Amino acid sequence: MSFLRFDSDNEKELKLRRFDSILTRWVWIFILLVGINAFIPEDWNWGVNPLAFFPFPFKIIWLIHSVVFIFPRWRDNAFLWAKNFVSSFQNRLGKKSSIIVLLALLVVCWFVPVRSYFLGDGAGYLRVYGNSIQEKQNDKSEEDPFSLSKKYYHADEAYHEPLSVILNWILVFGLEVYKSSDIPLVFRIVGLIALVVFFGLLSFFFRYFFPKTEDEADIHFTKFLISGLLLCGAGSLFFFGYVENYTLFSCAMVAYLLCCWLALEDQLYFVVPGIAFALLLLLNMGSLIMIPSFFVFWILVFLKRKTEALITGVISIVLLLVGLVALDVSPMNFFLKTTSDAEGKHFLSLFSVPSRLFSYPLFSFAHCIDVLNALLLNVPFTFAIAIVFIVSFRKNIEWNNSVFIFLVSAIGCGLFFLGTINFELGMARDWDVIYVFLLPVSLFSLFLLREIWKGREKLLFSLVGISLLQLIVWVGLNHSEEKSLQRFLKLDDPFLAGVRVRQNFYYELERYYFQKKDYENQVRYLQLYMKTTPNTETAWRKVAEAYRKLGKKEEVIQSLEKVLEWNTTDPRIFLVMGVMYRELERFDEAEAFFLQSLEVDSTYTEAYNELGKMNYVLLKNYEKSAYYFTQLLIRDEENHSALQGLATSLFYLGLLDDAEVITERYLSLVPNDTLMVPFLKLIQFTKMQKGNG
Repeated sequence: MSFLRFDSDNEKELKLRRFDSILTRWVWIFILLVGINAFIPEDWNWGVNPLAFFPFPFKIIWLIHSVVFIFPRWRDNAFLWAKNFVSSFQNRLGKKSSIIVLLALLVVCWFVPVRSYFLGDGAGYLRVYGNSIQEKQNDKSEEDPFSLSKKYYHADEAYHEPLSVILNWILVFGLEVYKSSDIPLVFRIVGLIALVVFFGLLSFFFRYFFPKTEDEADIHFTKFLISGLLLCGAGSLFFFGYVENYTLFSCAMVAYLLCCWLALEDQLYFVVPGIAFALLLLLNMGSLIMIPSFFVFWILVFLKRKTEALITGVISIVLLLVGLVALDVSPMNFFLKTTSDAEGKHFLSLFSVPSRLFSYPLFSFAHCIDVLNALLLNVPFTFAIAIVFIVSFRKNIEWNNSVFIFLVSAIGCGLFFLGTINFELGMARDWDVIYVFLLPVSLFSLFLLREIWKGREKLLFSLVGISLLQLIVWVGLNHSEEKSLQRFLKLDDPFLAGVRVRQNFYYELERYYFQKKDYENQVRYLQLYMKTTPNTETAWRKVAEAYRKLGKKEEVIQSLEKVLEWNTTDPRIFLVMGVMYRELERFDEAEAFFLQSLEVDSTYTEAYNELGKMNYVLLKNYEKSAYYFTQLLIRDEENHSALQGLATSLFYLGLLDDAEVITERYLSLVPNDTLMVPFLKLIQFTKMQKGNG
């Protein structure tokens, strides 16, 4: 049923032309924005600068292809070719065509994954799940994998994503089935499953979206265009293969919105959206912000059918409570953590930055820049369609249309989330969850286009074509580790990134360079990280270890001296400092630190071993070395290094009988030692010579 009313055909035609004209101008402006920013790789244009990290020829090729989709003559030729191809493909394969398209998407997604997890919490989640699986594998109890998974990864540890527990169950099950320790691989499979679900939701929706009177060929091509408009935005989630459940979360959001849409058009039972909303809340507690939209839906249902509205509300609440109990999730914990300064999950304050956890206030130029980038990245055309449509047809819209009201309320919830939440990773990295809350914008644009798509196919084709080019660039950028790193390094700016954001930024870079064994850069970002947090004991330990691998002994000592400001009860700190002093040939300091480690822990055998080796090998003080090796053996009777060191020390002290006893004791443990077997013969030969003498 149309919700547009025109006084005359002439009025309708004029307003449609105005709509086409304004939207076409916006497309040109968008291409110009991307083209200009293709040469400006900065943090303030993170939503439109993907081309800046590609070589010059690629930039030119991309811009030429973009113009092809908007320049009338070239666009019309491309449109006819695409329409004929889709029609021919559909006629030849029939219903199999959808399956083939889905399989092709799955293949492309499988072979073009993201190469690094700089965007979002991906790396952190991999570590958490990896630790969970490792603990599960070390557990010798007879519990089933799912119980162990829940035991080691509790929902409240990731309180905003309760169904992360279920994802962990899937992970455990996948590792059990495939006998694989490749955690990212299993999660890529989860991402592909989400893509199948997303595709299935679209197929289900299309059964009701088109009037039965429409020409079959036109319907197939319009399906192609609408799917392209949605997938070119959401599709990047599936290409990236994120380990977070934002892929499943996006599916749940689409399911909720589409089910409400269809139910309000009497195409679906009202209880189905209630079930979908309960699932949405369980997937991510952040979707509590969508409650007003569900309340609007419930009111609209109540005005139509009071009994069904009450049943829908009861079933939704019951399902949600059952899910929360099953997953051991406490909504109160979620609320408390969300409003805790320690977690940094506040809404933005209006005009000030209340703590280091915030990047900027709500009403600030920096916040406007971030929001603008988020919109340009996620919904550059669907948001424009919505704005231009409402402006162009504001006098012709029947504002009491129930689907229109619901989708507007959902958009309001999503924009409220985008505009008020304090993203502790920064919007440039949390774009994926932002997109999920902007899905109402994309679906609203489809709802509006359904009213006027006759004659708009070529314009819609332009939008899909340019969106596809954008998707290719973003996927290529994040598939290339080198290019994604270049872009990531541009996000270090206090203008858009507060202390907490940069703290997380430096932390991820430190881990990245550690894995790449680039210890110089690891130290650099550790030092930057330490400027953002007061508790730096762990960081200084990492700095010391990195300097140790670089062979910078003085710097290791200086770093460990910083560690001692927080911790003087760990004997390993003194031991490593002793080793560094020994390698610097400052033996007095080395011995002092070895002895200090023994003061902290008199049973610390490593310190006795280092003292023994230093006195034996470097200082030739065999009495001391024999003493320390003896002390070590008192605490560890079968220590091979101590037995070897004591035997040789006794030999040089002339205590041949004792040396022989210790050597035989060692050889009883390691009978085929190629060094100690000849050494025993040397002892016996020396004893024989002394006896003869």
